[in-house]
Amino acid sequence: MLLAVSGGADSAALALMLASVPTLRSRLVIAHITHDLRPARQANADARRVRELAERLGVAWAHSRVRAAAHVAAAGGNAEAVARRLRYAALARLARRNSCSAVVTAHHADDQLETMIMAMLRGAGPRGLAGIAERRLLSRSPGGAVVLIRPMLSLRRGDSERICEMAQWRWNVDATNADQTRLRSAVRAQVIPVLKRLRPGAAMRAVDAARVQASAARALTTIARRFPPRGGSWPRRQLAGLQTAVLGEVMRREARRRGLPLDAITHRAIMGLCRVARDGSTEPRTVTLGPLRIAVSADTVAIMDSARGPSRASHVRRGR
Repeated sequence: MLLAVSGGADSAALALMLASVPTLRSRLVIAHITHDLRPARQANADARRVRELAERLGVAWAHSRVRAAAHVAAAGGNAEAVARRLRYAALARLARRNSCSAVVTAHHADDQLETMIMAMLRGAGPRGLAGIAERRLLSRSPGGAVVLIRPMLSLRRGDSERICEMAQWRWNVDATNADQTRLRSAVRAQVIPVLKRLRPGAAMRAVDAARVQASAARALTTIARRFPPRGGSWPRRQLAGLQTAVLGEVMRREARRRGLPLDAITHRAIMGLCRVARDGSTEPRTVTLGPLRIAVSADTVAIMDSARGPSRASHVRRGR
């Protein structure tokens, strides 16, 4: 197993726990990914500290660097999201290089609560509200699959710190976590303390709720699979009869299949498509649904070529 260790309390606790099991220690590799969105002095200090932890535990060590700043400058997008994508890709490469079939991260219940709140603020459905998956496929290659596992989702942030204290391990603190211009940091500092005062078990309740939402998302996917397009289109009557959530999953499946981004396929945009599909008009129209352009005629709903640039709403253009 490849353990993703940043140097903070959570991932250090993960390494301390797993390395304390004699039958596991020889199967572990502690990995650290350095990216260039933080000052080099801080990033290098974290890398050194993680290596010290690996040496103390007698566990193999692996390290990689990613150039997130260059990717953000070239392609744009959210810097944190870009860094996260590059970090997971680097972890998958290190796992294959070290013959590891699993990458293990230290996400915990408080992370889950923060993630669900952020998803709610985006207006996410069951898939988004399912939060952080306990297990998912990270990569697949001829050499075999690499699975991402998060075994600490039933622990809380304070548990990690207590584990490090018991082991007399001083963890590093990432200064960027205090930057409340970032949504997650603001939620952590301003929202979570209030929720915990109102409901002390809020984080663990979020873990339970996320599992329910994940189950609902799987059910939606199962239903949506029953409605594949035939030659790129569906009978209009068929889609008009679907529940909004199912229609949304049908369209997201098509976007995923085409390698298109899903963020702009919002509930509001899906509602716009529903109105057009159900309104009884026989006039041809084109609906822009995020990255998809959809032609609605008297009898069919068909996916056209991809729209230019994502849209946050569903726009209807009348046919001539």
